[in-house]
Amino acid sequence: MTQRGRPRGRPQAAASAADLERLGRDPQLARLAERVGSLRMERGWTVQQLADEAGLHHDQMRKIERAERDPHLSTLVRLAITFGYTDLGSLVGPIIGTMPDAAE
Repeated sequence: MTQRGRPRGRPQAAASAADLERLGRDPQLARLAERVGSLRMERGWTVQQLADEAGLHHDQMRKIERAERDPHLSTLVRLAITFGYTDLGSLVGPIIGTMPDAAE
């Protein structure tokens, strides 16, 4: 058991972008966090398992999923590959499509 009483190795639900934005997180990072968390949950992975698969530190993954860290391009590429995408657009494309038009 972890300190919070959750069994180890059990995937935890990802935060929604709306919840993260209410906490004052950058909207783009909040949408990325939600996307990464949703993809992780679809695979039944814990944050630690995703970090291991992507070759990243688990603290880095937790911060990305909480929209507390702006990931480098190389990190986004690693995540895209880990999720089985052959291009970065498959990972971030849905995020860009949900952003308000900058001209508005």
